[in-house]
Amino acid sequence: MKQETLKNIIIGVLACLLVAVICLYPVITAPQNLSNTIPTFNNNPSGQNPVVFDENATRSDMAEEYLGAIATVNIVKMATGSSVGFGSGIAVADGGYLVTNFHVVTNVVTNPETYSLSLTMQVDGDLTEDVGAELLWYNANLDVAILKSAQNFDCFVEMADRWINPAQGDKLRIAEEIWTLGTPFKQEYFGSYSQGTISSADMRICTTSIASTYFTHSNMIQHTAPISSGNSGGPLFDNAGKLIGLNTCGRVSTDNAEANNLFFAVPIYPITLVIERIIAQDQDAEADAWQTPKLNILAYDRNSENLKAIMFHSHNKARIFIQLAQQQRHTRRGFATNL
Repeated sequence: MKQETLKNIIIGVLACLLVAVICLYPVITAPQNLSNTIPTFNNNPSGQNPVVFDENATRSDMAEEYLGAIATVNIVKMATGSSVGFGSGIAVADGGYLVTNFHVVTNVVTNPETYSLSLTMQVDGDLTEDVGAELLWYNANLDVAILKSAQNFDCFVEMADRWINPAQGDKLRIAEEIWTLGTPFKQEYFGSYSQGTISSADMRICTTSIASTYFTHSNMIQHTAPISSGNSGGPLFDNAGKLIGLNTCGRVSTDNAEANNLFFAVPIYPITLVIERIIAQDQDAEADAWQTPKLNILAYDRNSENLKAIMFHSHNKARIFIQLAQQQRHTRRGFATNL
């Protein structure tokens, strides 16, 4: 009788656990809105708000205003003071906070004793060179990084996740118009504009090479706005002027096959989740304990058979950023090239 009673108790406990797991699974696996866990901080020290345009604003109005929010991100060899490479960036918060691609700042991460960052940006309407910058956070697998400029930007932009976890009816659609600003090809081309459309409503997979390591990025935005080397990390805007992604790579021709108008952007979703926490930590070293967001955007080292966890670094501390148990996928033949 006692054995039968114990058996019934065990079955009852297991049944309760199963019900709990079923009920909690959507909460555990869904992208989390962690706004209630963000430490209190002042993200608006000079009273600025992101630029929001009314329905009568033209594309020219938007591009001219956003010249005060973009930057050329220079990699400087400290021994000579010369630039050895550059990309683009965009201000996303008051106080000089901007975002770019990780592959733009790789040298600073791997060789901080040799390389440093400087920005070319507008300050009070004047184009200013050699503005100092600090690397606050990066994730190589997602190819994103957050920097802080020594000077505040004239304005900063509004971000909109219209790809990974969009509001109902707000997901980017095929043939929807988009546009970019950045520094393509040469530094004197600062503030260059291009436009195009969303090429596909499907999330794309793209392989990039960072410091001789290949990374496969899923959930990329495919578009047709022409971008070149130097546009990496620069903004991809929707028709309302909201930041939806960072230009990252373009498909190159392989095996005598031509590849044209194939450009890809990292969606802005990861930045929307972490930017306030990074700023809080930058402004208050004690503001260090906050939940780890789980992202429904995957990126992983394609040389790894089964990556269990991706780490990110902030203020020289490593933390689990995203949990994966994703078997390796392969792209179609040919690789994308970083821009």
